[in-house]
Amino acid sequence: MKIFDAIKTEDVETLQAMIAVNPNCLNVTDARGFTPLIMATYMGAMGITKVLLAQNIDINAKDGSGNTALMGVCFKGTREYADILILAGANLDDTNMNGTTALAFSATYNKMDMVKYLLDKGANKLIKDKEGNTALDHAKSKGYDTIIAMLDG
Repeated sequence: MKIFDAIKTEDVETLQAMIAVNPNCLNVTDARGFTPLIMATYMGAMGITKVLLAQNIDINAKDGSGNTALMGVCFKGTREYADILILAGANLDDTNMNGTTALAFSATYNKMDMVKYLLDKGANKLIKDKEGNTALDHAKSKGYDTIIAMLDG
């Protein structure tokens, strides 16, 4: 069994055994460039995520598009995962290949609770992507009035 199979099936015991035999298995990526942590958070596998965070992993590692695990959970609006990632040291203001931040993803996909949460945690709302747009600009382009009000203050 490969590490990504253990993650997809949420097989914590197998994952722990794999790590014990070969700790370097935590450094592999799949075809999309997903790390084990990115895959676990994307799949919503909390038990696996906690096991991975207990290891010496790069919490800010990026996939093939430059996205981090935090960006993925913000895109999905999964606050519980964002909380444990931030507590473990995830960079709030990291950008992907397009210059998009976790806050911009949250604003673009109308994740109001996540926008508020990230702002409360200190996310920088002034970061511009490669097109010159901030999270506020993305919210305005979609007409998300509540998020616009949060970001325009």
